[in-house]
Amino acid sequence: MIFLFLKIVPGGHITYTKNYTNYLRSGKGFIYNFTPTERIDEKSKRSPQLVGNPVYFSVFTPRTFSKAKITVKYKSGLSSSTPIIEAGVLADNIVWRYALKPLQNKILDDLILNNKNLQAGGLTLWQAENNYRDLSKFLIDLKNNNLQDCISEANSCLAVYNYNPDFNFQLKELKDSLPIKISTPLRGAHTLSFYVNNEPLHLDIEFIDLNLDKVADPLVIILSRDGKVIKEEVLLDDNLRPTSGQEEQKDLSLKADNLPPGLYKVEIKITDDTVIKSIQSSLDRFVF
Repeated sequence: MIFLFLKIVPGGHITYTKNYTNYLRSGKGFIYNFTPTERIDEKSKRSPQLVGNPVYFSVFTPRTFSKAKITVKYKSGLSSSTPIIEAGVLADNIVWRYALKPLQNKILDDLILNNKNLQAGGLTLWQAENNYRDLSKFLIDLKNNNLQDCISEANSCLAVYNYNPDFNFQLKELKDSLPIKISTPLRGAHTLSFYVNNEPLHLDIEFIDLNLDKVADPLVIILSRDGKVIKEEVLLDDNLRPTSGQEEQKDLSLKADNLPPGLYKVEIKITDDTVIKSIQSSLDRFVF
């Protein structure tokens, strides 16, 4: 019954711990050691030292969970060359993207000690010049793209960390965008950033499924702005020829009209068993 309880976790909540200072690296649950091993020094001191980044550890869970809380106890050795520690979970195993959260930022820690700042609602503002005495007034001006003493766009006068600014980034005096085709093969997932200026965005993408592994290779194109998905196109893989090495030609399109001016993200989510053969775009105003 105990093993069944641990496997099902009927309460929906469970805690796993691991003590890396113990000789046997004892722990409760299924937390594995850090990898890759060449980025870990386990011989110099009692606790493992991180000598490279990033490092990973895996947690085996008997069921899925909607969220995770991570508590890390560590001895800080931050310096000007390595000023930041972040931790997070693998949010997307196709594009290998992690949802990271800050643990410590030495740059900001030093600013807190040496400079005045404004704080409210979990936000902290540092200023080169004391133009604002109230954080709410700054946020209003930021949203309206009208920061004090900023003679250009707000993004050129602002640096952020662990914060998504609420302002509409727009480029001025733009030339007309022209259709473009990229025929350079690109293997695996890619992300593109488009600037749209009251014009439709049409993408036609050709793919090659290499069929070198057993895993299905679905094709996914996601259009988003400020973290909000606007449109998604999916082509599933029937996986009839796994490991055959017989290449399959596939194509998938995404079309979006009536987009307000601004910066948009296009994610092409595919496995490394798939190659982007070509990208036909109605706009040439984009970067990888």
